[in-house]
Amino acid sequence: MNPCLPWFQTQFDQLARQRQSGQLHHGLLLQASPGSGQGDFARSLAALLLCQQSGDRPCGQCQSCKLYQAGSHPDFIELESDKAIGVDLIREGIGKLTGTSQLSGAKVLILHHADAMTESASNALLKTLEEPTANTYLILTSTSLEGLLPTIVSRCLKVRLPTPSRAQTENWLNGQGLMPESEILSSLYGSAPMTLKHLVEQGEASRLDDFIAQLERVLNGQQSPLSLANDWQDKASDTVAWLEHWARQQGRLDPELHQRCVAARRQLMSAGANKSLILYHLLGVLISQSQTTGA
Repeated sequence: MNPCLPWFQTQFDQLARQRQSGQLHHGLLLQASPGSGQGDFARSLAALLLCQQSGDRPCGQCQSCKLYQAGSHPDFIELESDKAIGVDLIREGIGKLTGTSQLSGAKVLILHHADAMTESASNALLKTLEEPTANTYLILTSTSLEGLLPTIVSRCLKVRLPTPSRAQTENWLNGQGLMPESEILSSLYGSAPMTLKHLVEQGEASRLDDFIAQLERVLNGQQSPLSLANDWQDKASDTVAWLEHWARQQGRLDPELHQRCVAARRQLMSAGANKSLILYHLLGVLISQSQTTGA
């Protein structure tokens, strides 16, 4: 049983060896580019840590592996939210870690998008990182370390996961019987296989083509940025991702624009966020950049 995505295999093997030698850190902070599959990596690692065998892969046969595969492992907690991660969610997850392992093995908590935690949630998690219980692992995922408290970052083993190449992405999709319908789609998301897989399955190629066409009209002064923001506010999160990937492919993703994209994603998680206004301000940064460079 080897569930790890192929472009992460080296990092998985390194952590597996640390686990076998008893040297694996209790707090793991996974950092990867958006859409590259770090959530899947975290789940693969959790399966290994929970396995009752000491191999470098989950055995798939022990009671723990079977419960994990069935989604009913009593010592596994997975936390995720589409909005800002509050202290109540963190306390709920930590509360489940404090007791004795029901299978007399490891206890594992995965926290997706850890950089979306509020300050109070971060402080609650910090106490557990500072005083972990025996055989307990916390796996945090993030695309950026800047939204995390420095004290949390310092108490974790930082694992920088590689960005897959376009060839790796296309080979992986081919193995699942999927092919991008659009060259634009493939070029924009060649390094984000999980995002590309979702877009292909949802038939999003035509919508992305429409967005890119509108974006180019805005940059050429043929359409107002406000009208684009209004048109795409219902898919605001996807739009931020599309804009960021497009800018990266075009060599326009400078530090300021990257930071604005990170900030926009965080703002969109807030209840009552003005999605059109967030997109409008983000477009304004790109327009200013284009006017400055003459691109």
